[in-house]
Amino acid sequence: MLNYIGTDIASGPLWMEYITFLKALPATTAQEGSQRMTSIRKAYQRAIVTPTNHLEQLWRDYKNFENSVSRALVTYALEHMCSVDH
Repeated sequence: MLNYIGTDIASGPLWMEYITFLKALPATTAQEGSQRMTSIRKAYQRAIVTPTNHLEQLWRDYKNFENSVSRALVTYALEHMCSVDH
């Protein structure tokens, strides 16, 4: 569906709803979590190259997503590095 109507100038709310849906998917394993993050990233990347009326909002949301993922990765890595016995 996104391949057809996702390119319309009024498709911004559709992209936002789809991304919200992806974020709500459960991830019970690390692999599922990683796959979900990749799917969300790809959706944002497709959405921000599509000229829509909501492009600025999508761009802000994407930047916030990437910042939160990066912080979470750094926090996770630091916690595990600090917990390793030397």
